[in-house]
Amino acid sequence: MKRLLLLCSLMLLSAYGATAQVLFSQDFNDPSKTSPADYLAADPNNPNAAQFSGLISANTTNVISVTDGKLRFAKSIAGNMAFTRTNISEAPKFVKFEVDLTVSNNAADEPNAASFNFATNLATGLGSPGNSAVHSKIMLYLSATDGYFTLVPVGSTTIQTPDKLFHGTQRITWLDNRSGAEVSYIGPDHKAYTLANDASDTWVGTTRIADLTGLPARVPSQDITSLKFTITAGAATLDFDNFLLTKMPLAVPTGSVSINSGAVATNNTAVTLAITSKNAAQMKFSNDGNTWSDYEPMGTSKLWSIPAGEGTKTVFMKLKDSNGVESVQEIKDDIIFDVTAPAAPSIPDLLASDDSGPSDTDNETNFIKPTFAGTAEAGSTVKVYAGTVEIGSGTANANGEWVIKSSVELANGTYEIKAKVIDLAGNEGPLSSALLITIKAGPTVAITSSATISTNAPFTLTFTFSEEVAGFAQTDLVITNGVASNFTVVNGTTYTVLITPQNNAEVTVGIPADAAQNPLTNNGNNASDTFKILFDNIAPTVALTTPGTEYVKGPFTVTFTFNEPVTAFEQSDITLTNATASAFTKVSDKVYSILVTPIVAGEIKVSVAANVAQDLANNANTGSTVLSKIYDIVSPGGYAVAFMGSRIDGITSLSATLRVTGAEHGATYNYAITSSGGGTEVKGSGTAATSQFDITGIDLKGLKDGVLTVTFSQTDLAGNKGANVTATVTKVIPNVKAVANVSPISVPVRTIFTILPLPAQVEVEYSTGEVEMTPVTWAVGTYNGYHSGKYTLKGTVTPNYGGTNTSNLFSSVEVIVSADFSVANLFTPNGDGKNDTWIIPDLSYYKEVVVEVFDREGVRLFHTTDPAKGWDGRNLNGKVIAGPYFYVIRVASISSVKKGVVTVIKD
Repeated sequence: MKRLLLLCSLMLLSAYGATAQVLFSQDFNDPSKTSPADYLAADPNNPNAAQFSGLISANTTNVISVTDGKLRFAKSIAGNMAFTRTNISEAPKFVKFEVDLTVSNNAADEPNAASFNFATNLATGLGSPGNSAVHSKIMLYLSATDGYFTLVPVGSTTIQTPDKLFHGTQRITWLDNRSGAEVSYIGPDHKAYTLANDASDTWVGTTRIADLTGLPARVPSQDITSLKFTITAGAATLDFDNFLLTKMPLAVPTGSVSINSGAVATNNTAVTLAITSKNAAQMKFSNDGNTWSDYEPMGTSKLWSIPAGEGTKTVFMKLKDSNGVESVQEIKDDIIFDVTAPAAPSIPDLLASDDSGPSDTDNETNFIKPTFAGTAEAGSTVKVYAGTVEIGSGTANANGEWVIKSSVELANGTYEIKAKVIDLAGNEGPLSSALLITIKAGPTVAITSSATISTNAPFTLTFTFSEEVAGFAQTDLVITNGVASNFTVVNGTTYTVLITPQNNAEVTVGIPADAAQNPLTNNGNNASDTFKILFDNIAPTVALTTPGTEYVKGPFTVTFTFNEPVTAFEQSDITLTNATASAFTKVSDKVYSILVTPIVAGEIKVSVAANVAQDLANNANTGSTVLSKIYDIVSPGGYAVAFMGSRIDGITSLSATLRVTGAEHGATYNYAITSSGGGTEVKGSGTAATSQFDITGIDLKGLKDGVLTVTFSQTDLAGNKGANVTATVTKVIPNVKAVANVSPISVPVRTIFTILPLPAQVEVEYSTGEVEMTPVTWAVGTYNGYHSGKYTLKGTVTPNYGGTNTSNLFSSVEVIVSADFSVANLFTPNGDGKNDTWIIPDLSYYKEVVVEVFDREGVRLFHTTDPAKGWDGRNLNGKVIAGPYFYVIRVASISSVKKGVVTVIKD
């Protein structure tokens, strides 16, 4: 079977002629070759037509083998596997790659598991070619369902639905065009297709993959001289067989043939073939697909004979181009040969709706064009006759049913109605049996009037019968929205009546059937058509409109819109003051326009007088309102603009103000501000409500430092633009140039940061030359008021005028925290729990403290280095003796010694 599949592909190629060339083919059918190495060229750059240039796997676990006569890639772990066919000679312009692929042992969705690549020169190694290094690339998609796969574009991440997947052994066909022009080919479905230059088509079996149809080349400059497949992701077993790489012809003859313009059947063996073709130079034909006529020059039609004998006949056609390449697609058309006359149709039957006799089956009718029905051979042509005169024809539907209305008016009398059939082949059958019918048509009546379409007054109707009648009266009239009067008999066939409408709406008048009778035959009249007319006695109105404001500075168009269609409206019907009219145009029956040209400055008036136009009911219009405009050709002037403030700085640039004086009230204004230093132009507009006003909140921060120029102008309501006026101001954002430091500050211990006597401002010199006191914010830094020492504080300045501090200059001050502790000069160690111990609480804020107490003889009574420990007043003998004592307090951390006298008081 596998050799048969490859043989079929090769046979299909043979139909392309000498221009199709097999570049590489392999079916692994040689029993002596059992190893992949047997199919590998010794020189990768010089393989023969049955050899690969490369077969490679990244490891020994992922195995390439020849198994069951197929090339197998068994991939179970990470690591690439690839086959390559390089150095395709004479760089083909259009190639087709075919291979049978079977997938198994796949268990996860891998949208980009592997790639097929065409390029100029692909390496035989493991690497997958990059997207920018190939002419064309398509991806193998492995499904999570075992055995299922498809082909997708590069980069696709969509999880494919089951209806887009394939399983089992599938023939992959990939065509790549680099010919410089569109090419044609015969697809696996044996139909003709075209493929654009630098594009590829992909098929799985006979399915053309939509996402890969006409897929543009990735790098058009790449040749298609090498083919490579690389699997990089997923785990699966891939079996390849029946490899075929073909250099394709650039054009394949294609076309179509049609017998007798697509007729279904014929009763003549001589037929005419209509022919279309593309890329063809010659054609030949056959009635059986085996015995052919000689090739002849290509044409668009051909006289041909089909064999006799009833049944379906097939005409085959083959085409050949100038290179000898024959068409591959099967080109044919069928027709039925039939010389047997059809059976007679059923007896025609008068439709019950047309049977107007006493019974709906007595075949009496007052219709002069009656309708008949019946059955006949499906699809056949049915002709109906009254006697020997054909009165109508039609076609029997798929169920054989037909309905035909007479196209001939039949006079009163009796007729034999028959039918006959002509089948699709043109065979004519016998007449049917006859249906006997009687035409008893009554008089017809026409309703006419001199008033048509619409009226604004009562109107006269004339009733004209086709023959003399009797019994017709005013009461027979069917009227809506009107009243009849003055009914008059003019003669036996003509009558008149006056109709007076009641409301502004449509009026209808009709005569029912049998209102009057022919006195000779007693046939009643046929119902009349309904006479319709619109009653309208309301005068039309007109509205005048024009674009723009009430001011104009030149010619302008006025549109006149009536509320209903009118006639007789002309330019001369328009009244103008201080203007002339021209270019009168009828836009529609309701809309008109003129061009109004002012004469002198001042008011212009346009209006339409009453009774100059009429509607369809002849009602004259009412007068319009007056359209008024002011003609103004004087431009605004005398205005001025100025910046508020002598300079724009960092603060005012955020919300600057322009002052306008001498403005024209109601006129619009526009301004634009630029800087000599560059930046983003600032624009604005508005309407002047007063002659002097301020434009506030203008953001100028987008303009760089320099001379700012504002350009200002006004435009009045007529569109007259005044002259530009300008004003300038300098924009400078001051930058901090120098910051003064603050003199040292001394504070006692326990002075917390928030109460330090720090200045709120410091002296700052700016780049503009100003020296000003400027706000400063001090940072606490390492300052600790509970420990004596020297601290340097940093102050950040906030520049005035919204200025900058590009160098991050700051102020500094030295804060000296000095030792300062108070010592009690007496205490009462009497054991009452009050003031019994001499202690110095402030010493707890210092380090390296020594406290000593001596009596008058210099004997040390007390010594401690613990600031929290105090003296209880006792001497070395443990007694408390009243009197003065000498103390020495040393604080080494601040190099301080304090001496004094403390007195013990004993109650």
